Amino acid sequence: MKNEDQQKTEFALSLWGQFECETGTMDHSGVGAVRLKDRSSINGTTLTGNTRFFRHMPLYNHALDCAHEFHEATGAPATLICAGGSIGAEAYSLAFEAKKRGYEPWLRIATFDLSSRFTAVAEQGIYPIQMGLGLWEIGKKGFVERYGPRHIRVADAFRAMVDVLPPRSFLSPDMAKLRGDVTVSVRALMYLSNEDANQARAALGAITTHSLITDRFFDPLVGVDGFERVVSNDDYDTLRRVDFKPSRLMAG
Repeated sequence: MKNEDQQKTEFALSLWGQFECETGTMDHSGVGAVRLKDRSSINGTTLTGNTRFFRHMPLYNHALDCAHEFHEATGAPATLICAGGSIGAEAYSLAFEAKKRGYEPWLRIATFDLSSRFTAVAEQGIYPIQMGLGLWEIGKKGFVERYGPRHIRVADAFRAMVDVLPPRSFLSPDMAKLRGDVTVSVRALMYLSNEDANQARAALGAITTHSLITDRFFDPLVGVDGFERVVSNDDYDTLRRVDFKPSRLMAG
């Protein structure tokens, strides 16, 4: 009889046969990418994904800098939430960089998405072999391993650093159950209207104790109550909670 882990792994593998999936490279990095659609619609909408490993390194490094700043200021463990994390490639990329920096003892990474099928894949860390293209060339040896003839799997050391949370919408009441010290969203808000995207940023801000980082894919870019803008460039926008008090957090 198959155990629960085996069942989850087989389900994740089966999903790659159900998604409308195109693999290739999405930019000049030479790293393998995937464009996919989840045919199981939610509220009449077919969910789409467009992702690869290490797709936005300036933003990832900035997010890890913010997590380190929180840890240094408080002495406390930090949680970094990758919001709208699709099939998990972004969260695992953050884990690789965090381990390389030596942040593993005090940093946890969490991710969620609207699609339960995307999060099922993220939990197992299994991807088409084409997504492993170019990783060795950019210095990411050991990040993934072969898994059968047609797939790769994120190495156990990096999967252990990521918590894949139950699926939820940015605008769901379930958002209030989360807490992150640093929250980052990469290419997820672009699928929303401007109004919904700004509401989503407000919801993400409500669960964030230190820094909220989103990429610059929509306008107008409004503020979030309780935060001040500390970085804004063509790639990402960073808001810092104005009432962040390290001494209060350490005492608590």
